[in-house]
Amino acid sequence: MASRTQIDRARVFGPQIKDIQFRFFPQGTSTTAFTVANGNLVSDGGVASVQRTSNAGEFTVTLEDSYRIPLSIQAQVQHTTAVDLKAQIGNISNVASATPITFIVRLLAVATGTDMTANANSSVFVQCRFKDSDA
Repeated sequence: MASRTQIDRARVFGPQIKDIQFRFFPQGTSTTAFTVANGNLVSDGGVASVQRTSNAGEFTVTLEDSYRIPLSIQAQVQHTTAVDLKAQIGNISNVASATPITFIVRLLAVATGTDMTANANSSVFVQCRFKDSDA
């Protein structure tokens, strides 16, 4: 059955789509969680935390809510200088469960996990799209 949303007294049929965009500022090898309050996470909501794992250039993203189906997750690197550094999405966990979704963002130089030094103009932009129903 399709989800139903009433917008300005009109019914809209179809899946509930949720878009989440955020930006975080890697801090080298620091494993301190990125937060809006600390100023190293920029988000309008939807993201509970971003934290570097014990692996170089790898971050665990935890969302605030659970979702049924991930439609897309993309990450892009901003760096102060020209570098061969790319972002890759790793495992996506807790899909279609009551637990908020988590996923991995990796920063790679060729195929090697690489930490990004702290800089106000070096960051990772992430865009996510989820479907909240089976419709």
